[in-house]
Amino acid sequence: MRTLVQVPPSRSLSAQWAEVRTPANVDPAVLQALRARFGDDKRLAAPGEPFDETDVVHGLPRRRFMLAGRAAKLWFVAYERGGIAPYMILTVFDSSPRPPVLRLVAQGSAGSQNYVAGWHVTIDQLKQALRAGSLRSSDPDRSDY
Repeated sequence: MRTLVQVPPSRSLSAQWAEVRTPANVDPAVLQALRARFGDDKRLAAPGEPFDETDVVHGLPRRRFMLAGRAAKLWFVAYERGGIAPYMILTVFDSSPRPPVLRLVAQGSAGSQNYVAGWHVTIDQLKQALRAGSLRSSDPDRSDY
């Protein structure tokens, strides 16, 4: 059974992060490791692209990229997950081993949500959400989030 080695949430985003606004600029190995956890639907819509944001399925991706960042060997990727109650997922990967190793999964809410324009979040809002507990360490069923 796989064990998730967690970075404490208080340290997860304490580094100086270089912000990344498109999935095309994320380390491809990190995206591959992230998508490996997605189950059957490995797609990740880009910001502003349509996705299945509710439980009414239209054949679109179930997840939409929000924000990523890099600090030395660590990467984080935040994305929104559609469904009956849409939520945000924050993942932190250590990219120095290959393949990258997942260090933290948190789910919840941060920033502002708009069903048409999508979620908007900043690195500072992610840090605050981790401190406040609105993003909590959690590893939902790895094949369905």
